[in-house]
Amino acid sequence: MQSFYLDPSHFERISVSGSDAERFLQGQVTCDVAALDENTFTYGAVCTNKGRVITPFLLGKHGDGFQLVFGKDLGKLFMTALKKFLPFYKCKMELLDASHSCIGLAGPESAGILQAQQLPMPTTGSLTPFDGGWIAMLSLEPLQFLVCPDVSGTALQQADMKTLERDDGTRWQAQLMQHGHFPFSVADSEHYTAQDLHYDRKGYVSFTKGCYTGQEIVARMHYRGKIKKQFYLVKLPSSAELHDPVEVTLIDDSGAERAHCIKIVRLDAHDCLGLAELPLELAEQQTTLTTREGTRAELAPF
Repeated sequence: MQSFYLDPSHFERISVSGSDAERFLQGQVTCDVAALDENTFTYGAVCTNKGRVITPFLLGKHGDGFQLVFGKDLGKLFMTALKKFLPFYKCKMELLDASHSCIGLAGPESAGILQAQQLPMPTTGSLTPFDGGWIAMLSLEPLQFLVCPDVSGTALQQADMKTLERDDGTRWQAQLMQHGHFPFSVADSEHYTAQDLHYDRKGYVSFTKGCYTGQEIVARMHYRGKIKKQFYLVKLPSSAELHDPVEVTLIDDSGAERAHCIKIVRLDAHDCLGLAELPLELAEQQTTLTTREGTRAELAPF
């Protein structure tokens, strides 16, 4: 795998601090904020009253408060959803400017970049502080890091990045999907439940904490709901029909339309990767489908 980096324009970061910061977040998000130790992180989401996901995030406990990392423009959705509750708590919520945004590093050479800049090597699940920020290891295989400055600029931002390619978001999205994380965008907001996106399986949701917005719906679906559909990874060969892939229709052996493959990105010169929400009984019976153009699509668990 070739190493690459994702520049700060692809991320947003929010700081929540103050004596009521933990209580404020705990009553609104799906993850257990109170269970976080200093310099650790978890994934989470904020939902509507009907249990629809407004936006997911990475939440870390760092310094004198909490920091949340979002994909592009998703932090603004979080601010809009939660700002109405702020007057009832002694805390402040701030969308940090671009100089405090994050950099993504991925691939075997990314560890060398950190070492060359004398930055610490984090362990999975922890936020490792350094003089001017913190680093999170998102995955070990393949290596994937998030570097976030506390102050404007870091040594990493001035590093010689010539050994890494600049990603347009495609490879980062592919890695998210391969690790079971739905590549959420603004267009997805309020369209899916936590269960639809497998958030209950990936540690985004705590079923032991107290109430939060949408908790009743999320819990009911977890304990009483019967899942009939779920997302699967779909691997497609690159072809003319996928020259500018957005959405591809998948059909079964009888020619009946069964799903739309979405979030399609190129893995390499030969293959593309996407997601399709399929009936469980179909995915259990078939490991492949085809597109209307006859392209073979291989299915795998998401």
